[in-house]
Amino acid sequence: MTTNGHPALGRIMILMTIIPKDKGDEVSTFYRTLGLNFNMISPCYGAGGLEFGDYLGLTETEMDMVISVGADEKIREALSLAKEHFHLAEPGHGIAFTLPINGISGPRAYSYVTADLKRSKE
Repeated sequence: MTTNGHPALGRIMILMTIIPKDKGDEVSTFYRTLGLNFNMISPCYGAGGLEFGDYLGLTETEMDMVISVGADEKIREALSLAKEHFHLAEPGHGIAFTLPINGISGPRAYSYVTADLKRSKE
C-alpha cells in the first residue's frame, strides 16, 4: 500500500514516563539504547491532588517527564522493559503510559520521530 507514492506509514505512539526528579537523563538514555531516539525531558509537578499522588506512589511534587515518540512496536517494548528496569510497579518509582498518534505531517516527519534513517534519505 502506498500513499502519494510513499510506502504506507506504520503506527506511531507517544510514551510518557513520569519519574522522580533527576532521573530523566537515565530514562532517556535507556530508551535510546532501545532505538527510541526522539526523547524530550521536562520538569513537571504533581497536580492530581494528594490522594491521587499517594495512590500512584508519587508523593514528591517535583518530577521529570520524559516524552518519547516512536514506532508502535518499539514503544510497546520500551514500556515493558522500563516497567521492569525502573521498578515502575513499586510505589514512588514513577508511572509510564502510551498514547496513540492519529496522524503526522508526512514521511519525513515520520522518519524523524521513528529514527527510520533508511526512509529519511529517500
